[in-house]
Amino acid sequence: MRLLTGFGTVLAVYLVGTQLSDVSFGQLWAETDLRWLLVAVAMMLGNYLGMTFGILGFVPERIPFRHAFGAQVALGFVRLLAPAAVSNMAINIRLLTKAELAAPLATASVAAHQAGQWAVVFPLFAVLAVISGSSGTADLASGTTLIVAVGALAAAALVAFIPAVRRWLRTLWSDFTGQGLPRLLDVLSDPRKLATAVGGILLQAVSMMACLYACLKAVGGNASVAGLAVVQLVGNTVGTAVPTPGGLGAVEAALAAGVSTLGVQATTAVTAVLVFRIVTFWLPILPGWVFWTQMQRRGLL
Repeated sequence: MRLLTGFGTVLAVYLVGTQLSDVSFGQLWAETDLRWLLVAVAMMLGNYLGMTFGILGFVPERIPFRHAFGAQVALGFVRLLAPAAVSNMAINIRLLTKAELAAPLATASVAAHQAGQWAVVFPLFAVLAVISGSSGTADLASGTTLIVAVGALAAAALVAFIPAVRRWLRTLWSDFTGQGLPRLLDVLSDPRKLATAVGGILLQAVSMMACLYACLKAVGGNASVAGLAVVQLVGNTVGTAVPTPGGLGAVEAALAAGVSTLGVQATTAVTAVLVFRIVTFWLPILPGWVFWTQMQRRGLL
């Protein structure tokens, strides 16, 4: 797994470096509308709030909000060390076990949260795809996007052949069916917890969509909001599938290809995606490291 992740990271750095080779950061800064950039940063904060409410909604036990929020911010640093899906689950399981939840219950809550995310995001994706398709603003079956998506799925399938990964997936599935499903049913039977969970997941998704839109506006581009939302959801799915930290490389390629299908010039699309990834991937690294080290020092992670 480490070998595959390392190889993927090297390839991702090469792909991103290729994209950045023709970018002048001085010119980028001069031509970026700082008002829209501030909106993008605010939406990134909304994403962290959504992540926090999302995980707390699947935990019947009382967990301090500030601790859960700090753990989500810490992900900005931790995801440099592992693929997005793995780091996300690991940090939340660690948060809950440090809060004195039994390991099986912590794993079950995180597994239920993952299932809840798919249950909420897939219908949202379907609705947005119909809206964007009906207005003719998105053609996400473009060759480049399709290649990136297929590549991501192939990488995920390759990872699944690794014995250690298969054992981890079997354990995860066993924990979910044995304890995660009952906890998910507990959430569904509690209106307050259900509202917290669904509201958090929706806030996270909408914040990231709005962040991409703000980044496109910041560099002078414009596109259908529904189309951009579909592109962002596709990019996020690719990011969780590939075995690179934060989906590095694949997310940039998928988003740039997707934004280009919305009638945005290729150079503007690449620039907008670059700004988006600076805001959502590179900028959170330092505060993530601060929260990670401080929470570890206090025994919270």
